[in-house]
Amino acid sequence: MNRFQGVFESYSGRCWKAWAYRRWVEEGLIGEIEDPFEAVKWQQVLGGEGFLRQLKDQWNQRVGRPKNYGQKKNWSSVGTEQILERVSEHFQSDLERLKERSIRNNLARRCATTLCWDHAGLSHEEIAALFRMPSSNSVAQTIRRTKVQDAQTLKVLKSQLSHK
Repeated sequence: MNRFQGVFESYSGRCWKAWAYRRWVEEGLIGEIEDPFEAVKWQQVLGGEGFLRQLKDQWNQRVGRPKNYGQKKNWSSVGTEQILERVSEHFQSDLERLKERSIRNNLARRCATTLCWDHAGLSHEEIAALFRMPSSNSVAQTIRRTKVQDAQTLKVLKSQLSHK
């Protein structure tokens, strides 16, 4: 008996047959993932409330619900237009120029992208459409690099946003 047979029989409770195993695997790949928190809803959880909240947030990110995965603070009062105006003022650039796709490696554009992710609650797809970027992957890369390379500039802009 190979290890696949043992896994199949122990988890499915059925006798080994190649076609049954294939169907079982396809069901697992195609079917929806159950929410593990519903299964343990009334059971005791080891760890503090923060730990449980962190686990739930990580699970919900996998499910794919649109969320603001950025900073922990709630910046719902800061809108996209307000961020773009503040960034264009700070860098003394035109508001429409920030959205142009032809501009590459522009600090103002990178900061605006990151702030829209962190504080306006836009998804990567929405940011890609707003800034005319090729994909949500390029948005994620831009945000990651900006947070590493331009942390000080972001800090200044965030403080200006919170005091306005």
